[in-house]
Amino acid sequence: MRGRMLGASARYRGGLSLYGGGLCAAALLCAALLLWDPAVGAEGVRMGLSLCAGALIPALFPFLCITPFLSYVTARAVGARTLGRWGRLLSVFLIGMVAGFPVGAIGAARQYRSGLLEKEEAECCLGLCVGASPAFLVGYFGNARWGDVRLGWWRYAAQGLLCGAAMAVVCMHGKVRGEAWGSGDALTTPPRIAVCIADAAEAMLGICASAVFFTVLRGYLHGLFPPLGALLLGGAAELLGGICECRAALDTGLLGSGAAVCLSAFMIGLGGASVMMQCAAAAEEAGLSMRRYVQMRILLALGLAGAAAVFCWIWGR
Repeated sequence: MRGRMLGASARYRGGLSLYGGGLCAAALLCAALLLWDPAVGAEGVRMGLSLCAGALIPALFPFLCITPFLSYVTARAVGARTLGRWGRLLSVFLIGMVAGFPVGAIGAARQYRSGLLEKEEAECCLGLCVGASPAFLVGYFGNARWGDVRLGWWRYAAQGLLCGAAMAVVCMHGKVRGEAWGSGDALTTPPRIAVCIADAAEAMLGICASAVFFTVLRGYLHGLFPPLGALLLGGAAELLGGICECRAALDTGLLGSGAAVCLSAFMIGLGGASVMMQCAAAAEEAGLSMRRYVQMRILLALGLAGAAAVFCWIWGR
């Protein structure tokens, strides 16, 4: 994407946006904490970089490279004429469910800027197409963290059903656009591989910077709050660390098995501030509001926590 996600907040006019305001507040807090205990900040940076190298870059960078091609194919075939509105929303939904967050939000912003989605549809997609990928839920969450791949598949199925049902409602209640809609450059100009790789690298840099930033913030929370409070706030700040801490809370007896599973499911549905800021950068680039994102992520988090409770009841965790 040529608009440079990292500079989105600088181009905002009329006051601080959600993205810029949130980062400014967190930056001021981190500045004070860094002066208070620099060693914690340094350790947080090391942990964040390890997270990026070990999980985020391998999982997301290939999908960021091919997203423009998927959008182009959709615009030429499914999105333009074949399936109409259903096809346009389905393409963004599948990208988000397969690639994981925040690739779905970036795809929704691309489709909106290309004229393939209405503003209301794109804003709904920001919240509904930013799901955890099957590789993350089954491989990392289910197997590596909890030792049960069934939990990962159950979570992925619940996420797909909840988001898919909401997307269907959005599609059925959207306004119908004319046949000429979406007939611009997205339909006629294929992406260039060199540009796609450069844009993917730029977006990946922003994602990793956000992950490192909130990992540092999460590290300081442990020194400011009691264990349960630090767990909740840490999960709200950065998702992967929050999931790890839920597992650690189970091992130390701070949480029971069912509570730890349900809380981690709630964190996955919410996504955390790190994912939210990454999505907000893409949304602001396209001129989209994040209001529906927040609403839908809260509803999804509650739905996934309920699905996790059902899993624990069925399999006796």
